[in-house]
This record gives sequence, structure tokens and C-alpha cells, in this order.
Amino acid sequence: MSVKITSKLPSDERNGLGAISAALCDDPEGTHVIIAVVDCSQITTNIDNGDVIPTARIHSVEAFDAGSPEAAQLQEMLRLHFQRRTGRRELPLDEA
Repeated sequence: MSVKITSKLPSDERNGLGAISAALCDDPEGTHVIIAVVDCSQITTNIDNGDVIPTARIHSVEAFDAGSPEAAQLQEMLRLHFQRRTGRRELPLDEA
């Protein structure tokens, strides 16, 4: 099953991406760590094949300095969950 994501971000204090604005400009090819809370803004049904596709909306998002202990902890959590979900050992974070 696939999921779409809206491109609209919260327009209030729930949008914490501004914290890494300078880092994104300074190192546009670098990777950064964010955590987001999502809900579903709509559900689309493809009449031809019956696929039901939810659209996730970002409810709130926070960014973490790539070198912070929190970012390292979140990356480790991502790796563990990726391994549980796929059976593969490593999440290819460097290939993003």
C-alpha cells in the first residue's frame, strides 16, 4: 500500500524546519534529521483497480542539528525500525 504526502507544512509554531534553514543552504547535499507527526487529510480510491491511497498531512515537525545526540538517537531508531520492517540490516541513509 502506498501513501502520498501533502507538500503543505504547518504555518505556525508547529513547523520547526526553520531551525535547519541555514544548514540546508550551507550544505544542500547533506542529510538532516527531522521528526514529524502526521494525520490523514484525505483518502483517494482508484475506481479502476480499487487501490485506496491515504494522503498524510504533516501536523507538526521538528528539526535536529545533524551532529546532536538527539539526531544520532533518532537515526539509530530509524535503522532499528527499518530492520524490523524489511529484514534488511541497514537503512541506506547515505543514499538519500
